[in-house]
Amino acid sequence: DDWTEFSPSARVTWFAGDDLMIYLGYSSGFKSGGFNNSTTNTDSYDPETVDSYTAGMKSTWLDGGLRMNAEVFFNDYTEKQLATIGLIDGNLEQFVDNVGEVESSGAELELTWLPGVSGLMFGLNVGYLDVDVKKFESAEGDLSDTTAIGFSPEWTVQGRVSYEFDLADMGSLMLGADVSYRTESYTNSPIDLTSPSLDAQTQDEHAIYNALAAWRSSNGQWRVAVEGKNLEDTRVITNTFDLTVFQTAGYNMPRTWAVSVGYEF
Repeated sequence: DDWTEFSPSARVTWFAGDDLMIYLGYSSGFKSGGFNNSTTNTDSYDPETVDSYTAGMKSTWLDGGLRMNAEVFFNDYTEKQLATIGLIDGNLEQFVDNVGEVESSGAELELTWLPGVSGLMFGLNVGYLDVDVKKFESAEGDLSDTTAIGFSPEWTVQGRVSYEFDLADMGSLMLGADVSYRTESYTNSPIDLTSPSLDAQTQDEHAIYNALAAWRSSNGQWRVAVEGKNLEDTRVITNTFDLTVFQTAGYNMPRTWAVSVGYEF
C-alpha cells in the first residue's frame, strides 16, 4: 500500500534519563484512489484517509541487559478501501471500492533479555489488535453489524531464544529456536458474518515452531546452517476466496528442512 502522509502531524518525546524515552504521536495520511481495471468494472474509487494516534515508550533496564519497548495505537479510517474477488463469466476478478469507516486499536510489547551468559539471548513480542467496522455501505444498506475485517488475529505472540558459543579454533556455533502464536482470524476480507461458509474461511488458533543451527568459521568467511520450519507440521488456512457456490483456500507451508552454505569474500 502506498501511503502519503500530510499535515497535521505531531510527535512529542520525553527523555527520562538515558534509559527511558516516552512519546506521543499523531499523524494523518491517505492512500490514493484509482480505477478498477477489470473487463466488467472500470468504476473509480476515492482516496482512503486515516488519523493515527500513538503513545509508547522505549527503555533499557538491568544495566542494559533488558530492553523493553511498548506502544498503544488507535487508527480511524474513512472511505476505507477494500478489495473483493468474485467469479464473473467464469473468471476470478478483483474489485476495489470504498466501503465506509473502520477503527483499529491495539498494543505491542517487545522484550529482549540478555541474562548475563555470554551469547545467550531471549526475545518476546506480544501484540493485541481490535478491529471494528463502524460503517459498511452496500446496495443492501449499512452492513457494519455483520461485517468483519480478515487477517486480524486478536493476539499474536512471538518468542525466541538463541545461544552462540565459541568452538575454539573451529569457529562458533549458534543454536536458536522460535515460536509464533496466533489466535483465530478470518482468511478473507471483508467477511460476511452471516455467511454459511464462515467456518471454512476461518484460520484456527495455532502455534508454529522453528529451529536453527548455524556454524561460522573462525575467520568469519564460511557459514553453514541447518534450519527446520514448522517442526510440528501444523497446517492452517492462510487465505480463502468465497465464490458463493464454493470456496477455495490456500494453506501454509508444511514441515520443511533446509541446509545453506555461504562464503563471504
